[in-house]
Amino acid sequence: MTPGNWPRLPFLIPGAVALMAALLAGLERLGISLPFEAAGFSLKHGPLMVAGFLATVIGLERAVALQSGWTFLAPAFSGIGALFYLAGFSFAPSLMAAGGLVLALSGLEGMRRQPALYSAIMALGGCAGAAATFFWAFGAEVSSAVGSWMAFLTLTIAGERLELTRFLPPRKGRTPSLILLVIVILLGSAASLLDTNMAPRLLGAGLFGLAVWLAIFDIARRNLKQTGLPRFIGLALAAGYFWLGLGGLALIDHGIPPGGYDYDAVLHVLFVGFVFSMIFGHGPVILPAILKREAPYHPILLAWLGLLHLGLAVRLYGDHFAQEAPRQIGGALNEIAILAFIVTLAVRTIRAAKN
Repeated sequence: MTPGNWPRLPFLIPGAVALMAALLAGLERLGISLPFEAAGFSLKHGPLMVAGFLATVIGLERAVALQSGWTFLAPAFSGIGALFYLAGFSFAPSLMAAGGLVLALSGLEGMRRQPALYSAIMALGGCAGAAATFFWAFGAEVSSAVGSWMAFLTLTIAGERLELTRFLPPRKGRTPSLILLVIVILLGSAASLLDTNMAPRLLGAGLFGLAVWLAIFDIARRNLKQTGLPRFIGLALAAGYFWLGLGGLALIDHGIPPGGYDYDAVLHVLFVGFVFSMIFGHGPVILPAILKREAPYHPILLAWLGLLHLGLAVRLYGDHFAQEAPRQIGGALNEIAILAFIVTLAVRTIRAAKN
């Protein structure tokens, strides 16, 4: 059986488990009581979400695109590693780091096959993610790794967006400005592995600039003028670029705080506001491509997108004024929106497969 005919669902299941566990751990970090107790469970929230769930999904997407058997080791290592990490095995982070390494190599393979700026940016994002997961797996604090995880996700998304605009007429300053921003992001994220004060401020400047670049040069504005799925995608992208810009400013102002309300705000404005808004926007297109199944658009997805951003706004209000109740309510709304979005896509995919 060729890689193109391999079943994809077994690779997604560990990532889905990692997502569910990360959401539960997130509730515990918010101070919301869970029906069970597990030592250190709340501390696993970030690694499960990024090195477990997101790395698995991105790794599978890349493997499906490349159609090389070895590239499927990326989602396999990341997903299985996340399961072992959840179960408390000490070797699990090393497996997740191996998944990040294969994902980085997959990006380099993609760049070899298609030597273009967008593939180079995605490859560099994969390398940043591999570095972050490696450092975390071998003892670094999450706060030290999180800057490079930010670079991993933002550069991966930026590369994908650039790929979609490669056939548009060239515009003055588009390519040089993007290259400069990528360099700034990489320098800031790499330095943040060792310095969580000044280096993240450089990273923040790069992320703010990237948000402006995407708002100017991306095709999201064209989508806003359409209806149905294209308009939904445009709304998700536009909202995500807003939060990316705000997250960049937050990093410039705070760096990566050692903890508390500021830490919660700086991380989630980027990981929820930007990354999950991008997931919402790309999900109805990427999931069918991975599973080879249609997932017809439904307007209810707009409600979940709105709930995601409403929840984040309430959460940030709580963080800014150091009020626990709105922080908890906003965080819970974020998780409800994410689950509702995934369930909606899954149900519509299953129904479409039966018809």
